[in-house]
Amino acid sequence: MCILFVVLLMSAIIIGGLYVLLTLEPIVEYDETVVIQEDTYSSAENISIYYDVCFHNATFYVVDDPGFMIKIQYKLTVLVDGAKGKNTNLQVTHSGNGRYVTIQILKENPADVCALNKGDARAFVNVTINRAYTIDIEALAGHGDLNLTASNASFDTIYFHHGINCPGDNWMNITNSVVYEDLTCEVTTGNFWVRLDNIDVRGTLSCTPESSGTLIEI
Repeated sequence: MCILFVVLLMSAIIIGGLYVLLTLEPIVEYDETVVIQEDTYSSAENISIYYDVCFHNATFYVVDDPGFMIKIQYKLTVLVDGAKGKNTNLQVTHSGNGRYVTIQILKENPADVCALNKGDARAFVNVTINRAYTIDIEALAGHGDLNLTASNASFDTIYFHHGINCPGDNWMNITNSVVYEDLTCEVTTGNFWVRLDNIDVRGTLSCTPESSGTLIEI
């Protein structure tokens, strides 16, 4: 009886150990931080940001900090052991023309499609922008959410869009700011939540389709 108990106990330990090994989620992390200092374009008054990557969640913060123009923090976590693919990193290009600066946040190779399957990777991109500038944001993302938080900011245009092949949600929380032209929030497969508190939109305000989200104007 004692021998049988020991055998059963050892079997339980082995099976339990195998279960733990099989259920552990292998994680491989990659960190990348890109910082573009304000003094690179000391006379810049306007920033245009074009965001087009896949399998990413992007958060845009507009802050009052004269120490920099834009700061991009990027972290990728691969959830499936051995997952490999192209376009898992970002490339950031920037150009200046007098008072105007264009920032492009793109896939590692814009010409290539995403090789990782949905769920194989999870990435977060935080973009912090100085509020002293007029900002034009065009964001087209795949399999991820887009967030914009701003206060006392000036925008030329804001364009957040998730297409049919790019499921994700759009979130905006903007206070005490002005948008000189259009503010557009469009989702095809996701949802939106937009809160505008004391916002002067001088162009067209559009959040569509209306059935896919909530627009709060205060």
